[in-house]
Amino acid sequence: MTLPTLLTGRLRLRAWTEGDAGAFHELWGDPRVIWWGHTATPEASLRKLAEVLARCATMPEGLGWWAVEARDTRRVVGNIVLQPASYDDTTELGYHLARDGWGRGYATEAARAALCHGFSTLRLPVVSAVVHVDNHASHRVAARVGLRASGPITYNGMPHVLYELSREEALALDGAASAAT
Repeated sequence: MTLPTLLTGRLRLRAWTEGDAGAFHELWGDPRVIWWGHTATPEASLRKLAEVLARCATMPEGLGWWAVEARDTRRVVGNIVLQPASYDDTTELGYHLARDGWGRGYATEAARAALCHGFSTLRLPVVSAVVHVDNHASHRVAARVGLRASGPITYNGMPHVLYELSREEALALDGAASAAT
């Protein structure tokens, strides 16, 4: 299985390609988005994208980095990541949104799609995320998609909160959401 394309009401999640260098730089070159180590030049972004694609090629089937496109404009508005976590034996969920996509619910919508893929298709037992203590918007996204804070963690030398969601918890949340509609 390659990285599948995932569709939501407003978004299309697809694998990044070498042809996405410009869109990748718009996201990863913005120091307000990637404040811990943005790529300052298009050349640096191209190197980072090549690094990401090489890393994705070594990941288990169905895991990787998706470019998040707005379906109405086909413009890349962010990325979503499902990858082996470097801090424990779970699968990490990550999300980054371009500034002009902030506040529109794109991160939540894309994260839900990635979690659904992870739990339904890949049957992952646990998905986790690490969120910097000061990144309040990302804390809200994690909570909205059902991840629960499980404690502090130092990640890349900085204070973060570790969030986790098990497959069983996700299925229970899905059932509650279905019953409520």
